[in-house]
Amino acid sequence: MIYVFPHCAKYENRISMIDGISRLFAYPKVPHFKNHGERVILDSGAFGIYSHNGVMTENYKKKLSSHYEKFDREEVMCVAPDILGNPTMTMRNYDNWIKSGKHSRICPVIQPSGTKMLNVNEMKYQIDYYVKRYNTKRIFVSNFFSGDVAIAQGMAEICDYAKSVGIEWIHIFGAGWSLRDISIWSTIRTIDSMDSIAYYSTREASAFGGKDPIENIERITKCVQELNTYQKMQ
Repeated sequence: MIYVFPHCAKYENRISMIDGISRLFAYPKVPHFKNHGERVILDSGAFGIYSHNGVMTENYKKKLSSHYEKFDREEVMCVAPDILGNPTMTMRNYDNWIKSGKHSRICPVIQPSGTKMLNVNEMKYQIDYYVKRYNTKRIFVSNFFSGDVAIAQGMAEICDYAKSVGIEWIHIFGAGWSLRDISIWSTIRTIDSMDSIAYYSTREASAFGGKDPIENIERITKCVQELNTYQKMQ
C-alpha cells in the first residue's frame, strides 16, 4: 500500500525535492514528476467544484481531456469526472465521456449515494458495471469516513470483491487522516493506495506527530513502510 500526497502550493518547492513519494494534482494544477514516485494521480477537480456548488460544464470537460492527454504516462492514473454522492450521474458522466471520444485512459470513481452510509451492494453494482462494460482494471473509491467507520460499514468487503472480479488497483480518496487512521485502513489488504490533504491541513499535532508538512511526509512514509513490512511477514 502507498500513501499519495496531494499538491500543496505553500510547501510545493520543498515537497517536490522529496524523492520517491507518490503525488496527486487536481485540475487545473499542472503536474510535475520531480518526485519519481510509483503513482501520480491527475484528479478532475470535481471535489472543488462540488464544494463550491458548481457544475462541470462540457467546455471544462474538453479542457480536462486535453490536460489528461498532455500529461498522461505510465505511472499516471487519470480520475474520471464524478459527482460526489451520486453513483447514477457518475456512471452516466463516464459513459458520455467515453462515447464523446475524450481521453480514454481514465479510471472510474465508485460513489456511495450520500455521505452518511455505505451501501455494499450498490458499490458492488458499480464495480460490476465498469468491469463488464469497460473492462476496468483500476478504480478510485470516494470516501467520507475514517477507517474504523468505513470498515464497520463494509469497505473491506467492497474492496475484496473488486479484486475478485479483476480490479488490479484500488485507490481510496480522503483516507489516512492520522497515523492511526492509516494503520486502520491498511488492515484492508486489497487497498493499493490512499490520499489525504491532512499531512498539511491538520490542526492536530497528534495526528502525525507535528504540524510541519515535510516532517509529516517523513513520518507517514515511515509508517507505511513499517506497515507494509509487517504485513509481508504475516
